[in-house]
Amino acid sequence: MNKTADWTLLVGRLALIALYTTSAIGKFGALDQTAAMIGGKGLPFPAALALVAAAAELIGALCIAVGYYTRAAAIGLVLYTIIVTIAFHGFWGLEGAARFGQYIHFMKNVGLAGAFIIIAGVGAGAYSLDALLGKRRQADSSNTSLA
Repeated sequence: MNKTADWTLLVGRLALIALYTTSAIGKFGALDQTAAMIGGKGLPFPAALALVAAAAELIGALCIAVGYYTRAAAIGLVLYTIIVTIAFHGFWGLEGAARFGQYIHFMKNVGLAGAFIIIAGVGAGAYSLDALLGKRRQADSSNTSLA
């Protein structure tokens, strides 16, 4: 990859995770309300799911931001986003303004999932812990093969 692509991947990763980071912080700050919303959808174990959701968003976002296990984190956030989108943004059962509002959230999440799919495909780029640790692993394996 060239330097421009590596910089755009870094900036894109940071922009992409902004929503997930702020959402995770909000969930951790209001676990009871998050659990009530999850329970309101009829899902089991709402308190546990609220904690899992907040942790998944925060850990996934941080991994994407610093580029650590980036592909795995991106795949995890794709799956998480698909599940949340279907469970919480079912516009097809609504009418009027409520339908339109949930449709917008649904399509926003489709776009976010698409961006995570791209990151899962191309990786984090040169400005990431994955790249830094990969160079170290290559150097370590070169040194041990010389011994």
